[in-house]
Amino acid sequence: MILEYLRGGEVFQHIKNKGQYEEADANYLMKMMLAAIEHIHKFNIIHRDLKPENLILAENFTDAKVKIADFGLATIATPGILELLRCGSPGYVGNTIN
Repeated sequence: MILEYLRGGEVFQHIKNKGQYEEADANYLMKMMLAAIEHIHKFNIIHRDLKPENLILAENFTDAKVKIADFGLATIATPGILELLRCGSPGYVGNTIN
């Protein structure tokens, strides 16, 4: 198995160390994250545990590439089937699905 070494660490820790994110930095982060989600969705993959701890910066600076990690709860989506199983990290999971 070959893994990519990501020097930047978790986005969660980066935000914590920085104190707050500037709007431009948050905008960049969201664009990177949404592009990655769009990519995996093209293959019908649902991550199901997206959170700052599972977003990893490739380098140790704000505008580094962002990678999605921890696909342990991921699943393959079946077109026409609604995924209702509540899963993810307890601190991030919502109470109800309407």
